[in-house]
Amino acid sequence: MPLLRRTNLARLAIAILLPALMVCLSSCYVGYSRTGGRVAYHDWNEGTGRNIQFLDRADALTFVVLAKGSYAKDREHVWYVTRLIDGADPESFVVLSNSIYGRYYGKDKNHVYIQGSIIPAADPGTFRLLTFPWSRDKAHVFLETDEVAIRDIESFEVLKVNSITGGWVRDEMAYYYGQREVTEADYTSFQILDDEYAKDKNRVYWWGRPVPSADPDTFEVLNHGWARDKSHRFFVGAVAK
Repeated sequence: MPLLRRTNLARLAIAILLPALMVCLSSCYVGYSRTGGRVAYHDWNEGTGRNIQFLDRADALTFVVLAKGSYAKDREHVWYVTRLIDGADPESFVVLSNSIYGRYYGKDKNHVYIQGSIIPAADPGTFRLLTFPWSRDKAHVFLETDEVAIRDIESFEVLKVNSITGGWVRDEMAYYYGQREVTEADYTSFQILDDEYAKDKNRVYWWGRPVPSADPDTFEVLNHGWARDKSHRFFVGAVAK
């Protein structure tokens, strides 16, 4: 195709597509804005399309966005998206990270928050993020808002995350799956196979619980919850019928 013709076709495509793209970008915008002296939050989804909610108690003059799509504040209040966080201190409130998951977390001089909810036992002075959804402070380990009973916090480490359960973690004394200590595990031979399955010299585990009839020597993970050994196929931790 001649160069001039290709150039003209490219210009035509841009002329056709650019207006549609601009409409999409404006209508699909997610975040805060100031509109007519008021603060609004814009959202969009495929089911309802564009949604706008005004923050009636927000002071537009002192309103500051702390992280896109998560926290904002004015001189008297703090919000998570459109939810006012009762009791949060705007003067000391900060977002812990601008990463995708770090934006879920904030803290002030009194509390630590995840998605606007207080993590009850968390100490804001020593709180830090691990691999989402795990975090810790000087004395506790947390799975989102829940405190997890860990034997030795100083040696705690996240091994393999599962977005539903939290996945596999350990300290120097035990392995855990989410909030459950795997009390049956042989620590020295324990192996993580994926974010659901593990094994040791004696057993196979799914979501931290022993898998009946599974042979650890021949067990292998397939995909999407499926696995097999020399005698059986398994689905989500049970022998498949």
